[in-house]
Amino acid sequence: EKQPGHLELSRVGLPHHLAPAAAQTICALGIVVLKMAMIEAPVDSVVFSFWRFLGATPLLLAMSIQRDAELPSARDTAWFALLGALLVGNQLFANLGVQLAGALIATCVQPTSPVLSYGMAVAMGQERLSTIAIAGITLSVAGAVVVAAGRGHGDGIHGDVSVGFACLVINSSCFAAYCVCMKHSVCMKHSAALVTGASQGFG
Repeated sequence: EKQPGHLELSRVGLPHHLAPAAAQTICALGIVVLKMAMIEAPVDSVVFSFWRFLGATPLLLAMSIQRDAELPSARDTAWFALLGALLVGNQLFANLGVQLAGALIATCVQPTSPVLSYGMAVAMGQERLSTIAIAGITLSVAGAVVVAAGRGHGDGIHGDVSVGFACLVINSSCFAAYCVCMKHSVCMKHSAALVTGASQGFG
């Protein structure tokens, strides 16, 4: 039996390996737009996150009505609450990191997410240790470190690279935990629209 996530990808004709690449591309574009918005009209990170969630959640839940025939159980709802907390940490600390360290370093820190998620997935039995996976992650992180290390100063709003870097690590940790917990709990039972919309609603 095919899983909901596989059905959604097949409907749009998107190969499975391109979906994460598209997500990362959108994430990078979002960071650049966020930096531009904070320069043009400085907005507090909490306020920015709130309005982003408030704008997206109703649209996602409306989409899920057409895709999900099964309502979430009480157990699923508890997972949505946890996923919402992780999303809040992800978005909030990403915004703070962009403010403090700048858009370039924010995108360079993104490769730490697969390192953390891979470790969590292995610990939870979702993945097996793989030499190829470790080599790919090492190469990705090495490139990010080279770029980040070459930035002697921060180009964020406040220009505090060390604090901004710490915020971005927390951001990546929350995102990694979100991905692993989502796969472990509700990803295979409900559509992406419902999982994201419900999680953001709780967040």
